[in-house]
Formats: sequence, C-alpha cells, structure tokens
Amino acid sequence: MQGTKPSELPQPQAHSHTPVLPNPKIGTLSRLSTQSLNLQSPQVLFQSMAAALIARTSSRLRRMRISEPKIYGPRTLDDESPIVPIEERDELRSELIGKIEGFYGQVKLRGVADAGFCFGLLDPVSNIVAGVVIASAVKVDADPVVSSPKQSKSDLTGNMKQQSLNGLVAFLAALFPYLNEAKAMWYLNKADCDPLVAARLVIQHRGMEQSFGFSSDTTVAAVETALRCAAAAAQHPSPKQFASGWKLLSHFLERVDAVLSGPCVTFDQFQSIAITDILLREPQPSVFSLEKSWELASSRLLKLSPDPLWKKVNVFPERSTVRRLLLTTIHGYYLQALARLPKERLCSQYHHSLLQAGHCYGPLDPVSNIIFNTVWYSRACPLTKKVDLEAISSRGLLRIAVRSFYGLVSFLCTRCAPHLSPDEAMQRLQAAGADLRVADPNLLDDYNNDDAMVSASVEQAYAAAAAAALHPKPHDQAQLLRLSNPTLRMASDYLKDGGMLSHVHADHLAELLFSFGGSERLETIVKVVNRSTYTSTEQLTSKFWNQHAGVVRMVKSLLDGYNRQPGVPKYELHFICGVNERVDGPVHTTPFNGTFRCSHINFLATQSAGTPPTLFFAECQNDGTQERGWCCPVGMPPPGTEQVRCLYCEYGGSRIVHPAQGSFHGSGIEFEKMWGGEKLYSHSYNNDCIIMRSLETTLWVDSLEDDCIYNTYRFDEKHIGVKVFIKKELLDEKKRMNLINMRLAFMMGDVIV
Repeated sequence: MQGTKPSELPQPQAHSHTPVLPNPKIGTLSRLSTQSLNLQSPQVLFQSMAAALIARTSSRLRRMRISEPKIYGPRTLDDESPIVPIEERDELRSELIGKIEGFYGQVKLRGVADAGFCFGLLDPVSNIVAGVVIASAVKVDADPVVSSPKQSKSDLTGNMKQQSLNGLVAFLAALFPYLNEAKAMWYLNKADCDPLVAARLVIQHRGMEQSFGFSSDTTVAAVETALRCAAAAAQHPSPKQFASGWKLLSHFLERVDAVLSGPCVTFDQFQSIAITDILLREPQPSVFSLEKSWELASSRLLKLSPDPLWKKVNVFPERSTVRRLLLTTIHGYYLQALARLPKERLCSQYHHSLLQAGHCYGPLDPVSNIIFNTVWYSRACPLTKKVDLEAISSRGLLRIAVRSFYGLVSFLCTRCAPHLSPDEAMQRLQAAGADLRVADPNLLDDYNNDDAMVSASVEQAYAAAAAAALHPKPHDQAQLLRLSNPTLRMASDYLKDGGMLSHVHADHLAELLFSFGGSERLETIVKVVNRSTYTSTEQLTSKFWNQHAGVVRMVKSLLDGYNRQPGVPKYELHFICGVNERVDGPVHTTPFNGTFRCSHINFLATQSAGTPPTLFFAECQNDGTQERGWCCPVGMPPPGTEQVRCLYCEYGGSRIVHPAQGSFHGSGIEFEKMWGGEKLYSHSYNNDCIIMRSLETTLWVDSLEDDCIYNTYRFDEKHIGVKVFIKKELLDEKKRMNLINMRLAFMMGDVIV
C-alpha cells in the first residue's frame, strides 16, 4: 500500500453556516476500500504505511523554524475589564440623547408623548410615527405581563428621550446574548440610533454575516421578544399592542416605508392614513415577516457607512464575547458527537474518556476529532472502576468545551507566532466555525508549506494545544494527531459519512488507534484521604447518583408521554446531555435559602436501533410531578448561528438548546419582565448581571464535584489531607489560600498536598 499524504485527509465542505477560507493546497481524500478494512488487521495496515510518512516528516521538520509554544488558559489570557468608566458611559449617553432629541424635533404629531418611540423595524423617525399610529389603531386584550408602575403623562413627556434610549438599548441587548448595555449604546451610536442597522453592525462585528439566519424561526421569535422588551423598558402603555402592530406592519413594510418617507408624514396625521388602513383592515398574522426589514436596514447601513465595520473600527469584539460564541459552537459539536457514539459504549466507557480527553481539535472535522480522541483514550487509558451513566455531567461537558477552546487558540498562536495574537486567533476560529482545517490553511499540507507566517510544525502546535487543554496524556495525544500517523486516513474512513458509529466499528477503530498509540495504561485513581474529606466525597457521590436517578426517571417519563401522542414517531432514550435544575425561581423558603421550580434538559433519543438520534428539549417540575412537564424535538444548532435565549439558562452559564417556537420558563415573558422593571427580574436578574454571573463557566478548566464518581477513595486516619499533587502554577494565590484555610491541603515545597 502506498504512503498517504496528509493532504489526502477529508476536507471541510463549504456550507451555509461556516465560511470556508481559501485553501488552494488541500486535495481530496483518496478513499480506502471497505474490503481492505475488513481483510487487513490494524497492525498490518500500520506497518505498511508508516515508513514513507515518517521519512517525509523528517524532511519537513528540518526546514521548519522553531518557535516557543504559546500556551493559553484562563490565568494567562485575561478578559478586558467589563466595567466601562462612568465618564465614558455618560458621554455616550449624552451623544445618543442629542441624536434622539433631533429625531423628535422632526415629528409634530399628537400622541407622540404616549407611544412614539425611536425603536421599531424602520429608521428612528419612521418608528416614532408608526408607534403613534399603532397606539391609535390597534386594539388588544389587556396585557398583564409587566406590572411595573407607569409614569404620569407629564413625567413621560419630559423623559421621552431617555425612555426611547432605554428601549433602544433593551431591543439590541434582548436580541443578542452577551451584549452589555454599554456596548449596546456603542453600536447604537455607530448606527445613529437605528435599531436594525445597529443589529446588522453587531452581526458583522461578531463575524456572523454568513451564518446568521435573518428570517429563521429563532430570529423571528427573538425580534418579537426584543420589541416587547424595548416597549417595556420605555414604559410603553401596552408592549403587547406595540409588538402586535409591528407584526402586522412587517408584512407590508415596503408600503409602510414608502408612506413614512413622504415629506409631510411627520407633522400631518392624515398623511399616515394608509398605515392606519393596513392596521384596521388586514388580518393579524401569527408571525413576523422580516425579509424586507433586514433588506431596508442593509440599504440604510450602506448610506450610513459604505465600508465594512471592521475597516472603520480598529477593535475586536470583547474577548469574553467571542469566547462565548465559540464555546456555543463547540458545545454544538459535542452534542453531535454524543449522537454519533454507540449507546452501549457511551453509557459504559465513552462518557469518561470524552470528558477527560475528547477534545475537538485535530486533523479531521471537529465532531470527528471528538470521536477520534474519545475512542482512542478509552482504549489507551480505560477506567478500572465500573461507572454506568445515562446522563453525562453537565458541568463536565461545559469544561471539556472550554479546554478545547484554549487548545484551539494555543494551536494557532503557536503555529503562527509571533504573527498571530490570541484575539486574531479567536477571530479566525470564529470565521472558521472552530475548524482547524479552515482556520489553518496549511494544516494538512505541512510538508510543502513555505508560508512566512508559519513558525512551528503541526506536531509542535498539537503539543501546545494538548498542554493548554489539560490533556491527561499530552505527549501521547500530540503523537497521535501528528501528520505522520498512518491511522488518520483509516480513522477518517470510519467517520466520513457523519452517521452513527456502531459498537463494532467503534471497537475496530479503537484497536486501530491503539495499535499506533503504544501500551495500555489502566486509569486507576485511588486517593488516600482523611475522615473529613472521605465523608465529603461520599456525600458528593451520593448527591450525584440521586440527581442522576431523578433526571433519568423524569426524562423517560416525559418521553413516554410524548410517544403516546397521536401521529408522532416513537422514541427511546439514547443519552441525556445537559441539565439545568435552576429554572423558575428562586422561591425563598427562608431569607437565605431559595428553591427553583423547574429544570431544563437536553437529551438524545432514537426512533429505532441504528438510526441517528434526535435532540430533545424538556421542561419538568423539580418536585417530581408530571402534570406540567413536556418535551419536544429541537434541531442541532449549526455553528455560528443565532440562539434561542433563556434567562435562567444564560444566568447559570448553561448551554441547553431550547425550542424556537412555543413558550417555556425563561423565554420572552421573563425577559420582558426583566426589562420592564418587575422587582424579582430587575433585582435578581438583569442584563449585565446575567453576563457577569455566567462568566465562570466560560473559564472553568479545573476539577469539578462530579469528578468524584470516577475516583476511588480510601480512608486513612494517618493522612491529614488529600494525597494529591497539583502543579503550583495551576492555582492562583487566592485558590491556594482557600484550600489551605479549609484544611483540604497544605504547602510542601512547590506543591500543594
């Protein structure tokens, strides 16, 4: 068999969700026949392919410039300060108020002080006029959602400019996650207070133009919520009426825009009779129509600034924002990987190896890389302790995504040092959908690479990635992923179709990878602990299994209820892949103790054996009752797309995938209450607080309470602490002192014991 060039590995395909960067050096996969896979053992295939590849690698490495590895993590890659100086905020607010005052100066209609605001689906002046017409023509039932006190007419007249600004900020921050109020004002100022133009700027600045679904169900629902949140923040008399009027006008927006662009409409009520006619005569639609509104916003953006935003603004989006966007994309890859792994192995073995070593970086597509790394580590370092799960640790799944993120950034920065900063690497990964084959055009053709930006080999970059991602066997993983590994092409043949991996093929793949990876290492973790630590770990372990049993029982019950519905396919549980138990609350039973009524859950279910699993969302009661619980299928989130928002899941840093249609706790109503000033939501939850509160899960790479289920603990009264050694540099001073103060560790030289 001939040696295989790395350029013959499978290449990323262009699709609507991930912009593919130019890569003229990449070829196509030379397919390995199914017959050869069946007839030859992994050892024979390995021996027949190794020599030529290793020789070619040696020649390439002699020409490669060597750079210092760039290893990044939460302690070496700080976020920018989230606090905007008061002086800057005041200056920005004053500039926006001045612009809004100019818009109101152009409108002389009666009723402006009641309902004429700058936010809507058109430009600010047109939005003011449309708001006045909607208030006079649209009749809706009483809206009991927002119970905040309303201002008197005289107060409202005096504060109209500020109320419009409040609504504009609420519209933009409700439409996009991770957008704080100061940054929302920044975008609005760039857009001259035009809400949809500002939204287009956010999309451009975040690198989502090619992947954002401007008319998707998710965006349609988000725009309706954003309009109601804006109206609530501006203390509009009826946010429901306001959104209902714009929903109807959105289907006739070209006519509305032509009328509102007329020379007399801003001061003559009779000029807007055509809009009133639409509102009174046309039937109320069930959803918004957004195509024309985005089209008109794009043309206004071109008039405002013909150059792309990134050519005018010499700043990147906030580092924390790009990291969150990338983590959402990476989390979607893990959901796809869990759906493709065989249930038997996933429940018994792969849940551990995925959480420990199933990183998404490598020479294949991100999902295949996760499977590739997971299957190899499960075979190379199997657990000796039997741990059978039907629900993976939610925090553990978030942690492996964060570790993968730092691995990806460290890979690119090591490859292109000193030409590529971490922010530039993150921007490149965002544009590439976190796919190294796209982010590094020379990844699969390292042998013939003469790019001046490349200063380290692929092998060196993988070593940096493994170190940054805290891989338990970093050297072994770097060796596994190197281009001279002849098993890569054979592994890609197993994974190329994107379908579910059978347990037979998974076992064959494991043996194939293990034949290259060396000797087996049993993953035996025995920790000798004192009485206090032993008791704590026993309690944590018991807590995990109790929660696991409750979640599995509830999900199976909800799935049974779904299967009993007429006309729906019948499903059985594949695996539970995310739980947030802190939904709808807190309900304070004591001054310092609160409970939550609901949980949000993602799980995978199959219609029959061998068919690809479907992702489901479930909402259930935490008290175990089933009367109000329900579940429904949801689509796998494509990379870089818009997100369905949930106030509670965002607050806790969870990445539960929610349905775009329908109502659940934490959806639009709760956001409207928050922006409208209802006490619980404006005090316990507010936009900037949600962003800050969820920060921890985007940085966490260290140990978790759930890890205790994989460890074996032995009680020994002679030991005063956990017999575990941790590198000193992995803990900052505050965490080291906390461990020591809690008597869980003490200093011995340069390590914590």
